[in-house]
Amino acid sequence: TVQEFSDRGVAIQIDAPTQGPFVLGHAREIASLLHTLLGNAIEASTPDQSVLVQLTGTDDAATITVRDHGTGLASGVRERLFQPHVTTKSHGAGMGLFLARRIARGRYRGDVVLHDNGDQQTGSDTGTDTGTVTGTTAILTLHSRSPA
Repeated sequence: TVQEFSDRGVAIQIDAPTQGPFVLGHAREIASLLHTLLGNAIEASTPDQSVLVQLTGTDDAATITVRDHGTGLASGVRERLFQPHVTTKSHGAGMGLFLARRIARGRYRGDVVLHDNGDQQTGSDTGTDTGTVTGTTAILTLHSRSPA
C-alpha cells in the first residue's frame, strides 16, 4: 500500500517491528483499510511533510497508526466523518472512512478512530505552551478475521 503512494511527494515513514503481530485476514480487505487511511493522510499533507505509519500489536491484535501533519480534522464534520457521503474533499464520495470502520468492526472485531493532533499541545516540563501540533492520527485495530 505504501508503494502505491510513493509518487505523491510525501515522505512515508514506517515504524514496525521485525517480527510483527499476526492477524488472519483477507489481504484485499486489509489493503483497502490501509489505502483509505494512508490516502487520507497523504492528501492532507504537503510535500515538505511526512506521514508516519506505526505497527504495534499483541498475540491477538494488530494496531496500525497513521499520523499526518496536515490541517487536522474540520470541526464541522468531525462527528460525522464515519457516516456515508461525508467528506471535506472536493472529489470522492465520502465513503472511505465509513467502509473502513464497517470492515474493521464487522470482519475483524476492531475499529477505526481518528484524533485531531491539534487537540494536543506541546510544551516544556514547566507546562508552558510552546505551540500546537497539527494533523490527524488514525488508529486501526484488527483482530483475526471473523468467519464470513
